[in-house]
Formats: sequence, structure tokens, C-alpha cells
Amino acid sequence: MEQGAPRPALPGRFLEVRRIMTVTQNVSHLRRALLGGAPARTAVARTDTKPVTADTVLTLGGCDHIDAVAVDVVPGTNAIDFTAAMLGSPPRWLRGLLCVRDTLVAPFGLKGSTAGEVRIEEGRQVGPLHLYSVSQKQVVAGKDDKHLSYRTTFVVREGADGPEGVCTTVVRYHRTAGRVYFRVIEPFHNVIMLGLVRRAAAPPNADRGTGRSR
Repeated sequence: MEQGAPRPALPGRFLEVRRIMTVTQNVSHLRRALLGGAPARTAVARTDTKPVTADTVLTLGGCDHIDAVAVDVVPGTNAIDFTAAMLGSPPRWLRGLLCVRDTLVAPFGLKGSTAGEVRIEEGRQVGPLHLYSVSQKQVVAGKDDKHLSYRTTFVVREGADGPEGVCTTVVRYHRTAGRVYFRVIEPFHNVIMLGLVRRAAAPPNADRGTGRSR
């Protein structure tokens, strides 16, 4: 190639593969940081719960991944209360994990979290989530990006031992990079969701019949 001649443009697929490699090369030490940063658990969050998916799967036109986490909540809690408790003022360790997640997002050209006031109102943005619909029965949030779309549903329903809050995430991949991206961040996603849902839990000494502390 002659000196000063412009370099040929790299194929789009090569650039996408290079972005994937950039992310995966840093995953191992980020995971080690993740596993070392979580605080001791007190509230019991359940991952073997039935997900709430009917509306979101239809909205996305299908799904490639579903997960759900549930926790006992104080009687009288509605979906808006549950969502606000999960998303409002996360602790420092959880903010750190969100920053790590955003670092993984960047090479894929996906948008990360944005700070702002937490108000659970339809049409507002709360962190990385756009609030699509808000009612006392159900809150649906999520995001659409070029590689994937996802919806997170917050509901409160009657569980085996009283009311429980359930947070369900439904993901639809748009291309191979979306699948790879989600598999890379999935361990972070799981720990973040467990950490968030525990923040909405009833206190360990709460009376599940009356919502009062013993």
C-alpha cells in the first residue's frame, strides 16, 4: 500500500466480532470483582418462582430468555411501591455493579444507565429503564436497543405465605451480538436483580398477616 493511502474500511461483521472479543477479554476479572463485592444476604429472594410474561412476550413478538425473582413483601404493597423500593437509591456496591455492566455494554454500542430522580410514572426514565406502563397492579419497563430488547415486569401477587413481589425479565435478541452480549452480562444481571429485589423485601421480623413488626 502506498504511503499516505487511506486504509480500506473494515467489514461490519469483523468490527462486530472485535467488539465481542473486547468484552470477553475483560469478563473474568470483572466477574471476580462482582463476586467479591456483594454484601451479606438477609432477605430470602426466590428464583424458582413463576414468571409474569403474557404482556411482555406479546409486545416483543417472542422471547429468547426469561428469568424471575420473588420476595415476600409487606401486606398492602402494590406494584408501584414494589418498583420504587427496588429502583430507588441503590447502595454503593450495587451502583458499582451497574457501572461494570455499563462498561460491558459500551463495546456493543448499547446505552447504559442514566442517573435521575426515581419517580414511577408512565413515560419516565429510571436508570436504564423506560417505564412503558404503570398501575398499582403491574409496572412494565425496559429498553429497545439494536442488538436486543427487554421488558421487566413488576407485580405483587398472593404467594404461599402472603403477598410476594415478583420481578420478571424477558429478553428478545435481534442478532448474534445480542445473544453474546446477554450471555456475557448474565451473571451480573442475576446478582443485580437479586440485590434489587431484596431491597423491597418485608423486614425479617415483619408480621406477614398484619404487616407490623413483632
